[in-house]
Amino acid sequence: MLDYRAHKLYWLLLVPLALAAIALSFLLLFAVFVYARTFSYPTIVQFGIAVALFELGMIALQILFAILSWAVRKIFFFVVDVEPAEGRNKIEAEAVLVGGNVVRYIMKLKYQPRRFDDDDEAALIRASKKSQGGIVRALRFFSGGEGSTLFTSTPRHRIEAIVDEVRTREHDRTSVARFIDSEAELYLRQRGMWPSGLEQFLMSQWGRYLVYRYSFLILFFAVGALFPKLM
Repeated sequence: MLDYRAHKLYWLLLVPLALAAIALSFLLLFAVFVYARTFSYPTIVQFGIAVALFELGMIALQILFAILSWAVRKIFFFVVDVEPAEGRNKIEAEAVLVGGNVVRYIMKLKYQPRRFDDDDEAALIRASKKSQGGIVRALRFFSGGEGSTLFTSTPRHRIEAIVDEVRTREHDRTSVARFIDSEAELYLRQRGMWPSGLEQFLMSQWGRYLVYRYSFLILFFAVGALFPKLM
């Protein structure tokens, strides 16, 4: 199965694990909140106890789901023969399997710049926007969309700049590959288009989960303080 098609099947197999991880993390969040409230300490101390217990519980859950994800991946590669497409090697094909369209179209731009058309560029922009996560997309939407000044640039601006530079080098595949592999970040930084620290934090899985989890934990304690008999 071609790597970019295998990605869809692989993603479907991981959906139950992802949903279970989300459900268990929020159940754990509520459990540590309820337990912390049993102490007669000030609210801030209860909050600290809940945070400490939650982080310990999350370490155990992360280890468990890392093992399960590893097992799913090994079984997947044993059952499915993943074939590199569009000039990729086996390692890059595995990256496409895990990373999806963002990796796929970046690799196509790297290896087949002359065949990278406007439709491919639009697909890479869509995939880059999706990979940012809901928090960044929501903040950008409510602060002006593509014209927002909350962040340094948008995925569209960054992809368009990279594609334009690649097209000036497309006659030299070595130059294109070097640019994609090691020069693109510096190129964007020099133009003030590299994502800010805040944007990188909110785009990261760790950053998003941190915001989601502790927003809910703060909400639980706020509701508990306002309605002590309810929680």
